[in-house]
This record gives sequence, C-alpha cells and structure tokens, in this order.
Amino acid sequence: MTVGRWLVLGAALRMGVVAPALAAQLPAADAAFRSGDYAAARAGYERVLAADSLNVRATYQLAILDSWDGKLVRSLQRFTRLRRLAPADEDIMVAQGRVLSWAGRTRESEALYDSVLVRSPDRADALAGRARAVAWSGDLERAERLWRDALARHPDDADALLGLAQTLYWEGEPALAEAYAARARAAAPGDRTARELARLVRASLRPEVRTNVDGAGDSDDNGFVAQEAWLTTSLGHDVRGTLHAGWRRATLHADGGTSYGAGGYAIAALGKGAVLRAGLGVRRLVPETGAATTPLTAELGIGLHPARYAAVSVAYGRSAFDETATLIDSGFVIDALDLPSAAMA
Repeated sequence: MTVGRWLVLGAALRMGVVAPALAAQLPAADAAFRSGDYAAARAGYERVLAADSLNVRATYQLAILDSWDGKLVRSLQRFTRLRRLAPADEDIMVAQGRVLSWAGRTRESEALYDSVLVRSPDRADALAGRARAVAWSGDLERAERLWRDALARHPDDADALLGLAQTLYWEGEPALAEAYAARARAAAPGDRTARELARLVRASLRPEVRTNVDGAGDSDDNGFVAQEAWLTTSLGHDVRGTLHAGWRRATLHADGGTSYGAGGYAIAALGKGAVLRAGLGVRRLVPETGAATTPLTAELGIGLHPARYAAVSVAYGRSAFDETATLIDSGFVIDALDLPSAAMA
C-alpha cells in the first residue's frame, strides 16, 4: 500500500472517531445549557469548536454565553463570524441586535432589526428589540409608537407589554405604565422584571410621606435642631407634586432664632426626555433680637435626556439661608443658578 493510501486511510479513521465524539458533545453541551449549568455548557461548546471551528451551533451558544457574562466585545466578534457562516439566519441577526443594544450601539442594533423585519414583519422578538433599542437611544416617543405597533400585531406578548410599560414610566406616565405592567405580569406571571417594574410603578403612584429630624453643634457654640416633612403624590398621569414643611431652631450662646415655612413643587414630563420642575413657598425668619422677615422661596428647572447616556439641566432656586442664629438674624436669602450635566461614553 502506498504512503498516499495510508494517509487517506488515516484521515478516514480519524474522521470516523471524531465525528461520533462531536455528535455526542454538542447534545451534551445543549443539555447542560438547558439545565442552567453554563460552565459545563461553555466547556462543551469549546470542545466542539476545537474539533470543528465552523460549527454554527457552538459558536452561537458561546456568543450568547459571552453576552450574558458581560463580555460584549467577544460576543459581537463571534456574531460577526456567525454572520459570515450563516448570513440569512434571522435568529442570529436578532441575537446580534440584542447584544449591540446592550453595548450601546443602538443605531446598528435598530438597523439589524429593520433588516429582519423586512423579511419577517410579524417577528415578535425583532419588533420588541427594535423598540427597545430606540427607547435606549433616548427617543421615547418613537419607542412608544413602536411598542404599540408591536402590540397591535401581538396583543399578549409579554416582552412588548413590559417594554411599553417601561417606556411610559420613563416618559413620566406611571398610571398608564401600571396598566401595561399589570398586563405583562398576567402574560408572564413568573417574569422577575415584570414583577419589579409593577412594584416600582405602584410605588411611584402611592402618596409618600417622609420626615427628618436633625441637630448639631460646633466649636463656636452654634447649635440647631430641625424637623422637616414631605408629602409626595401623583397629580395626574404625567405630573407629580410634593408639599414640604419645616421648622428650625438655631442658637449661639444666649441668643437664638427660629425659622419655619412651607412650600410645594411639581415635576412634569414634557415629552422627548424633558422634565420640568417648578415650585413656590415662604420661609419665616424670626430672630430673638431684630425684626422678623418672610422671604419668598422658589425653584424652577428643566432637565433634558437627549440620549441614553447623556443628561443636561438648568435650574434656578431661591431659599432662605438660615443655618445659624446669626444668619437668621441677618435675613439672608440666596439666589442660585445651577447648570449640571452628565455624559457617559
């Protein structure tokens, strides 16, 4: 027998050994994945890839596991390889779109979902994925329309119900959000995210009462005791209001002063990620020596959320400066302008 024939025979024998082993490893890895033993599943899929680097199933499952472990770059690298191996596979495209949105690449994610929906316009996970990517990009009004479009096609889809509830909550409409969160829980009773969102929305609708008692002294013999209380409740489907009252007693040696007052403010969602805050109040400053004053207090601000990782706001506030007995006696009032902003890459 020639050397060439020996080589061919050896290769055939190796294939005969490897193929059954590979055929056994993939179902075992899938079984471990289904049972939640992800470490064993990963090890099994890695062994499959070591024997067959073009195995689509093993590569796909490893891409999913990588994304769940927060290894988004590595996961997307696997999806890029998968798209070359199976360019028309919609399951792969939807999963890749999901990981792209987790990575903050919402435009790419949306484009990928769009390409799936061109071929399968009723595909529920693609409809939900696109709406979620748009919501995470900061365009909440468009996201709401997309969620409603998804629900028009799939009225009982728990993912779409939950997504719309979350988006409505972000838009400052907790009453509407509560209704959809309840439907999501009915559609998926065991869904932890739906349960937590329903709890969060209900909490935002309930009146909330808070109180605080404080006191301190310093080396200059300044001292104070203070008590404050707040009542917060919903004033409508997109407005929340708070009433506040407080009292303060400040001392310095034998002198002292008292301040007390009340006020209220409302927070309203304006749409497109904008929130308005406005309030008025009064504060009575009563020193033990000197004339009492009653300054007006106020606050006005607007916040914008133009994108998922960006926020900017401008706020004006007018308040009595009554930290010490001397300040109460002086009747100081502070006018302040605040311009905070935040952004994340």
